[in-house]
Amino acid sequence: MSLIQEQFFDIGANLTHKSFKSDIDKVIIDSIENGVRRMSVTGSCLADSIIAAEIAEEYSETCVSTAGIHPHNAKEYSLELFSEIKDLLNKDSVKCIGETGLDFNRNFSSPEQQIKSFEAHLELSIEKDLPLFLHERDAHEKFVEITSTCINDLPKSVVHCFTGDKDSLIKYLDMGFYIGITGWLCDERRGSHLKELIPLIPLEKLMIEENIKIIKNAEVTEIITENKKVKGVKINNSKIINSDYVICNSDPPNVYNNLIKSKDDYDFLFKQKMKRMNYSMGLF
Repeated sequence: MSLIQEQFFDIGANLTHKSFKSDIDKVIIDSIENGVRRMSVTGSCLADSIIAAEIAEEYSETCVSTAGIHPHNAKEYSLELFSEIKDLLNKDSVKCIGETGLDFNRNFSSPEQQIKSFEAHLELSIEKDLPLFLHERDAHEKFVEITSTCINDLPKSVVHCFTGDKDSLIKYLDMGFYIGITGWLCDERRGSHLKELIPLIPLEKLMIEENIKIIKNAEVTEIITENKKVKGVKINNSKIINSDYVICNSDPPNVYNNLIKSKDDYDFLFKQKMKRMNYSMGLF
C-alpha cells in the first residue's frame, strides 16, 4: 500500500492574487483532479478577505477562507476597518482569522502598527473562538511575548510558513501551535535547515501548505524537475505541474490523514509512521 494518498487540504492558497482572476475555475478544477480536494483561501487585508470569502462561497465544496490583516498591511488597521473584518466572520465560509502576526524583516508597516493589529486579531480570536492563521518572520521574541499573555485562551492555531530556527520551533510547539511548512523547505539557500527540524514536529502538529504565488515556482523548479517518480501538484499561474512537497490534511469534517508527498532527498519524512489523527483547528 502506497504511503501517498491522493486527497489533500491546502491550508494556504492565495487565490485572491490577480493572476488567478481570469481562470480560477480551471485552477480549482485542475487542483481537484490532482487530489487537492479542499483549500483555505487566505485573506491578507480587507479587500482580499472579501474576495477570499466570495471565492469560498462560490466554490463551497472545495474552499473555505480566512479574514484578517497581514502584518505587511497593518498600517491599514483601524477600528472601522476591523469591524468589517469581524462582519466577514459571520459568513459560513469564513473559518479562520488571519493572516495576522509580526514581520520585522521588511517592516512594510511599523512594528508598532503591527503589534496593534496583531493584538486586535488575538482578542477577536478569543471572542469568536476561531483559530488563527499566524505569520512570524524575524519577530520571534515579540511574537512569543504577545501571545504568551493569552495563550491559555487562544483557540488552536497555526504558525504558517515556518522558516525559523530550532529554538523557535520548539517554543512554538511547547506553546501548542500547529506548524505550517511550505516549499521554502526546497530552497537550498534559505530553507535547507528545515530538513533537520521537520522530524521534531509531531505528525499531529505538522501541516504543509503551498502558499501559492508567495512561495514562487522559481525557488523550487530544479527540485520539481529532478523528481519524476512522485506525482504532486503545484499551482502556478493556473498550471498544474509536477511537484513533491505538497502536504495537506483531508477527509472533512474533523478527521484527517497526515499525508506526505516527498522527493528522494526527503526520505526521512517517510520514516515517520503514517497515521489517522484528529485535527481540531475547526476549519470544517
